[in-house]
Amino acid sequence: MAATTSILVLLKFYATKQNSPFILYSNFVDYMKRYAQHNVEEQPDLVQYLGNPDPAIERELAKLVESKQAAIIAPTK
Repeated sequence: MAATTSILVLLKFYATKQNSPFILYSNFVDYMKRYAQHNVEEQPDLVQYLGNPDPAIERELAKLVESKQAAIIAPTK
């Protein structure tokens, strides 16, 4: 797969890889860190996902939720 900076594409790829439409946020954040580290030279926009990617991921997820392309479901206790 060629490097991409589209969070939607990466989210779909990760969910497919996990064989589940539901993913744990913390696992996806770890995946994004590794993906960015591996592909940052090819796609400099990925630098926002290095270090602490939470703010960048949260912004992108909020856009996806607003456009109804994703949903955030909080686990129940």
